[in-house]
Amino acid sequence: MNGFFTRAALAFATLAAVNSFAKADEVRAPYAAVYMTQKGEKMFFSVPRDFDAQKPITIVVYFHGLLTDETFEEVLARQRVAEQVEAAVVNAVLVAPSLAARPKKRAALFAKRDSFKKFLKEATAAMAKATRVSPSVFVHARVVIVAYSGGHLPVKMAIARGGIALDGVVLLDAHYGSQKIFAEQAIRFSRQRSGFFVSSYMYASSERGKEFEKMLEKAGVPFTWHFQDGRLSPGSVVVKKIEASGLHYDFVTEAWTQNPITDVLKKAYGQ
Repeated sequence: MNGFFTRAALAFATLAAVNSFAKADEVRAPYAAVYMTQKGEKMFFSVPRDFDAQKPITIVVYFHGLLTDETFEEVLARQRVAEQVEAAVVNAVLVAPSLAARPKKRAALFAKRDSFKKFLKEATAAMAKATRVSPSVFVHARVVIVAYSGGHLPVKMAIARGGIALDGVVLLDAHYGSQKIFAEQAIRFSRQRSGFFVSSYMYASSERGKEFEKMLEKAGVPFTWHFQDGRLSPGSVVVKKIEASGLHYDFVTEAWTQNPITDVLKKAYGQ
């Protein structure tokens, strides 16, 4: 486990441990913790070293894949999710719920209407408390969902029933099951010029990925194979097919480029 997560692990037990690092007059400091929600579910959050509550904020919500022989914390560390978000230098914070192993329970996480909105409200309240800022600084933050592999189940419910206006959706080899909700969101982004959608997949989900693309074509929604002018502007729908095989395990760090989460955030919000 790398140094960032080794230090963060010291504060994982309780939010109070994280609060001990904060100073009342600071808004720029790194924090990382595993927080137990009111429902008794584990959630990881991190705030980067260069966080500035006075600037526009992006909340990245990451949905991990199925856990096999690793813990929730070990997966986040191996996939370098917090570091990828911080490396983009776009004033983005990370929220990552720990997902159940059983598919039905995963799908039920945000099945109730506005449950994703309530989850984010609790998550941002925890971050605000840890960083000693007002929860109001997160009210108008942009929300970007990133899903890897089996993380597609709760993401569909968050999109369809979450009660949140999203600014972006990124699928990292997560085209499994029905593609209807994903296609509808991409179509909505494109027509309303209200957000971006990045679909990246390889052999593991290629058939579903193609199904997604056919839905877009049927709706007359254009998508590109490359980032136009190296940017991600509102309304962009980008598909990145990865031809190599055997990379699913490392897809969060090795996709169309190294550290794809960093790449997307920089293209969407970088200077």
